[in-house]
Parts: sequence; C-alpha cells; structure tokens
Amino acid sequence: MEGYLPLLAQGLAIGVLTGILYVLVALGLTLIYGILHIVNFAHGEIYMLGAMAVLYLYVVAGLPLVPTLVVIVGLALLLGLAIERGIFRVLRGQWLQLVVASVGISLVIQSIGWIAFGVQEKSVPSYLPGIVDLFGIRLPRERLLAAGVAVVLVAALYWLVYRTRWAWPCGPSRRTKRPPACSA
Repeated sequence: MEGYLPLLAQGLAIGVLTGILYVLVALGLTLIYGILHIVNFAHGEIYMLGAMAVLYLYVVAGLPLVPTLVVIVGLALLLGLAIERGIFRVLRGQWLQLVVASVGISLVIQSIGWIAFGVQEKSVPSYLPGIVDLFGIRLPRERLLAAGVAVVLVAALYWLVYRTRWAWPCGPSRRTKRPPACSA
C-alpha cells in the first residue's frame, strides 16, 4: 500500500493542475453567458483555433513562443469580437436563434478545422522540459507554469469584476453601495 501513496498523490496533483486549466476555460463560458446572455457553443472551437495557431506559428514557422501567444490572443479577441458584433448582437433578445447560430458557428469552425488541419491528433513539444519534484510528487514544469498563470488570471479577473468600479459599475463595490450611474 505504501508504494501506491506517491502515485496517488501524483495523480491527484496532476488532476488538480488540469482542473485549474478547465476552470479558466469554464470561466470564459460563464463570463460570456453572464454578461452577454449568450450560450456560446463555439467557445471550444475558438480555443482549438488558438491551439492550432500555436502549433503552426511556434512549431512549424519557428517563431518565439511569447510573441506567438500575444499574437494569438489578439487574433482570438478579434475573432470573438467579429462573431459577437456580426452575429450575436444582431440576434440579441432572440434566445432560440442565438442558440442555433452558436451551434452553427461551432459546426462551421469544426468543419473548417477538419479540412484545414486534418483529424489526426497533433502535439506541441514541451516549451519547458523537465520534472519538478515536490515532496515526492513529480510534476511537469510546463503544467506547473500553466496552472500558476491560470491562478493569476483567475485572481486578476476576480479583482477586476468584484473590486473595481470601472469594470463592474453596478455590482459590489467597497466604496459605495450603488454608484450614481446605477441609481434608478
């Protein structure tokens, strides 16, 4: 039994690190629904396009990782803005049409992805090779870095949404109960 405890601890640690990344993606879905009241079924497909862009720009073209990620985040923001302005905003208030449009966008992006990238699984080589040994638990360095970045992003998002009047003018604030702009 003692031989299995380190393996159990390692499995739990990797599960927690993977879960942190899933939480970051789920927060994106929650924010989209909470702010725009849109169930965006194309969220995962836009994530897939970003992953394929990393593969082709970082691995195939040989560009440095950090500038590649900055460019990809910018392109994903522009794609999301184009979808919101071009389709979702036009259908605002029509719940069923929004859901159908969102599923349609998802299917179109999936089909384009299958045609452009194929259906074979692809992988990006490790950008931070090596293993970190924490109290007998061996974890990949890149997964620790990704989880750390995810935790920082979630904390920053929490601070932005709940602690500033700039981003959440009608929500909770430490300064006033309800800003004048939200008074009815």
